[in-house]
Amino acid sequence: MPYYEKSSSQLVYPAHGGNDAANPEAFMHPISMITFYGYPAELHQVVTADGHLLEVHRIPGYKGNRSVPVILQHGIASSSADFLANQPPNNLACMLWDHGYDVWMSNTRGNRYSTYHMQYDQEDPRVWDFSFDDMAKFDLPAIFSYVKGNTNFARVHYIGHSQGTQSLFALLSTRPDFGQNIRLFTALAPVAAVQHVTTPFIRIRNFFPLIRMMSPNGHIRAWNPRINPKLARLCQRSQRSQHACSYMTDLIYRPNRKQQDRSRADVYFSHYPMDTSVKNGDHLLQLVDNGGFAMFDYGKEGNLKKYGVPYAPRYPLHKIRDVRIALMFAQNDNLVEIQDANFLLRSLRSDVLYDVYTVPKDPQFTHVDFLWGIQARVVVWNRVVKNMIDVDRLEESATSLENGVSLASYGDFNHFDR
Repeated sequence: MPYYEKSSSQLVYPAHGGNDAANPEAFMHPISMITFYGYPAELHQVVTADGHLLEVHRIPGYKGNRSVPVILQHGIASSSADFLANQPPNNLACMLWDHGYDVWMSNTRGNRYSTYHMQYDQEDPRVWDFSFDDMAKFDLPAIFSYVKGNTNFARVHYIGHSQGTQSLFALLSTRPDFGQNIRLFTALAPVAAVQHVTTPFIRIRNFFPLIRMMSPNGHIRAWNPRINPKLARLCQRSQRSQHACSYMTDLIYRPNRKQQDRSRADVYFSHYPMDTSVKNGDHLLQLVDNGGFAMFDYGKEGNLKKYGVPYAPRYPLHKIRDVRIALMFAQNDNLVEIQDANFLLRSLRSDVLYDVYTVPKDPQFTHVDFLWGIQARVVVWNRVVKNMIDVDRLEESATSLENGVSLASYGDFNHFDR
């Protein structure tokens, strides 16, 4: 089904708060954050096949049409701003641009930059009737098509974090041919099954009936224009308040004092968490309860109507092919525990695994440190960029060969670092 696409380029975009924070980026739109750091910026809009309007924030490559595109995809309750939360060179988006890449940061349906729909009102329940199934089916294909169409590259890089990996695993397993669009899929804190998560935040399930009752249209309002800016200012009021705000991430992701820049707390908590849907949260809780990696479970009758079978089908990860995947794990990641990591490794074919890596130098490296960690550039991102550069060389070599050369001939996909 074709979808409508629309784009615009804007170097100035209004901020969403005041300017009295310790760090001005705390109250900036991501486009303003990019230009504040001294980089070029563009705002694009992509409309999906089912009518959702997605904002994509671009840092256009300085090599022009020779800059290879890379799509950055955030996780649940997140946004493109989380790739920009630390100042260069300690944010991934600007680091990639510094290495010559054309950076496209997408925002999936539901966060504050992607809440509009072409047909329905913003608070219509149909707008919030989604989980990562829909991100896989609609959002990612639209974003890939848009980026490719605006750069003239047939194959692009993709870096996902958390649910940003989960949605692409879902897409690639149901549309194995889609891998032909991707040079390298780098999965930071990769998520498929989540049965063994140990984060205390999972206890939110006890309050989920209340959340559903408070969200009759399915919209979880995690970001509030009145509350988040006040929280950001509070985080910077004193060292004690910085500690208190840091404890919020400790509670979800486990503490890691070595990786936290507490002076940036106002930036983190003015942009995080973002809105999502009740259904998206329900889907993750289903995976915790039921195990495996399955589509949304509508119950027996609902499943028969939706899927033609009485159960929610499993995503066939073993069908993923014709793509290179680099998996980046952390020992202290309580949202990707070793049992779930092993499930993913067992489910994927060995010939798609380009790199399997666990952060070695910091046993306390956590789920969120892939985005915000002070040492993430040294212990993760340098490896990510090296992999991308190596793959680009393989791609350039492949262009000199005849059309139709199989992906297996590009090189060795199995140089693991376990």
